[in-house]
Amino acid sequence: MSRNPTMADVARAAQVHASTVSLALRNDPRLPMETRERIRKLARAMEYRPNPMVSALIAGRRKSTEQQRGATLAFLTAFGQKEGWRKSPNYQALYDYLRYYADLRGYRLEEFWLQEAGMSAERLRDILLARGMHGIVVAPLPGQNHSLEFDFSDFAAIALGQTLKSPAIDHVSVNYFDIVSVAIQQLRTMRYRKIGFVTTRHIDERVNHHSQAAYLVACQAQIPHRPYAFVVEGLTEANLWRWYQRHRPEAILLSTRTEFKIAQKTFAANGIAIPGTVSLVNLDKAVDGKESGVTQNLEQTAAATIDRLTSRLERAQFGLPQYPQSVMVPGVWQSGWTTRAPQI
Repeated sequence: MSRNPTMADVARAAQVHASTVSLALRNDPRLPMETRERIRKLARAMEYRPNPMVSALIAGRRKSTEQQRGATLAFLTAFGQKEGWRKSPNYQALYDYLRYYADLRGYRLEEFWLQEAGMSAERLRDILLARGMHGIVVAPLPGQNHSLEFDFSDFAAIALGQTLKSPAIDHVSVNYFDIVSVAIQQLRTMRYRKIGFVTTRHIDERVNHHSQAAYLVACQAQIPHRPYAFVVEGLTEANLWRWYQRHRPEAILLSTRTEFKIAQKTFAANGIAIPGTVSLVNLDKAVDGKESGVTQNLEQTAAATIDRLTSRLERAQFGLPQYPQSVMVPGVWQSGWTTRAPQI
């Protein structure tokens, strides 16, 4: 095709209406997942790239037709080291998916580090405005930091995860409550009765206590025993072993890959068979992992983030929202070798 393909071209190739293509590219849940994936794959193969300026004109809600909005989105990080966020496999995967879905919508994604030498929130704001950039994805904040000193007026912004408490902006996050609920439901179908939950205080706080809350709710409604939650300052093989000896759960939910590895080492060192004596569930399971657990749906988290951000941009909805909204993306259960087969 000598010219750039249009949405109508994609619609003809997919044998659907142009409005269906538009919904698929926005990952609209009103379309079946198979339809969305088929159309997005076709659009990618045709090298279709929507013009964000045209999208803005179609939206018809720009504050001023004279204002030119940039086609680059800022990915804002605040870790102590510039590449610090990349140490998390989840954050790196999220960034890759964000770039893909931004590109599909006709935008680029560019990283900006708030801790850069000579950088300040005020200077970064000036840089973004000078470059005509009005869309920001705020990466999860490091450590115990839950606030960001940045003036979001003149910007549309979406926060990833639940670490940013102030200022209050829209955020898209993995649904940690749902992840634990799904895991417990699966364990119940396998006839597990005594289920424990292990996390650290740091992780518990970063997810707004949603994982622990889901476990405690399940203990009241689904699991016929009192809670065996182990929320500790720092998980070690020694303190995990003491907790296990005291409560002897049949299955243990572990909130991160690090905690899951500690549990594997602990039980291997003490001759405890997995899953014969105790079963383990990784609540932060990698898609290609062989253990049982719940994968965080990072692709859909990224897709929802880009969809909401570009929609706000194209409607010129800038500044802090009066009523911040949250999008919670559920996880996906995957059975593996660390739990026993379902009992029929």
